[in-house]
Amino acid sequence: MTYETAVEDKHYKDLNPLSAGYEECEKGHSIGPALRQYYLIHYVVSGRGTFEKDGVTYHLESGDIFIIKPGEVTIYTADSEHPWTYIWLGFSGELATTIDKLPSPVQKINGDAFFNTLQAQKNNSITNEFLAAQLFLLFSELFRHKKTSVNQYARKIKDYIISNYMNDLRVEAIADMVNLDRRYASRLFKQEYGVPISSFIIQYRMEKAKEFLKDGYTISQTAAMTGYADVFNFSKMFKKTYGKSPQAYKKTGQ
Repeated sequence: MTYETAVEDKHYKDLNPLSAGYEECEKGHSIGPALRQYYLIHYVVSGRGTFEKDGVTYHLESGDIFIIKPGEVTIYTADSEHPWTYIWLGFSGELATTIDKLPSPVQKINGDAFFNTLQAQKNNSITNEFLAAQLFLLFSELFRHKKTSVNQYARKIKDYIISNYMNDLRVEAIADMVNLDRRYASRLFKQEYGVPISSFIIQYRMEKAKEFLKDGYTISQTAAMTGYADVFNFSKMFKKTYGKSPQAYKKTGQ
């Protein structure tokens, strides 16, 4: 039995689904030597088989995945006694190359993304958006144990501030979200971006405030939209940052 979905290439930037399917292989069924132009991952549902690339043969069983990268010549063969059944996902995109960081083309996972895909195929309810979501789920599992580097902590903090500058931001709460001590988080952030977390929050809020004032929003609206419940405190910080009051800036636009 085989299910295969014709996937339209919508050229999604991050993870772009290109292929999806399921096959219950015959004994000894083999594919290759073959070369792909995109990333292709098979999840072994049951049975056994072998995967060959670069002169190395991997023996796989239920729960294993094998990863084929663009430009690689591979061969994969179902066992002659207990042939495998597998589900596959093919994709491209800027995040796809993250796969190259994995230490081995064979990994063991729980397979939720693949089972979700198969169920959607059976229900004839697959969309590109659904497949992209499954790819993100798959990547989340593949890299769940990946150690976070120092600069990644700093980037996470920065990205969080940029997405939430309009809310009540507290350095200690932000540090807790990335599981770091406040002082250590502040030190890492300053090493990466040259300013403490608290200063970056103010800088970013003030930059957005200038944009809002130029766009015609009132001072009270701008204060609220940049995370200040008190207009007086907002005006005080704006003048401290730019040397003029929000009202004066609003009149001149510079």
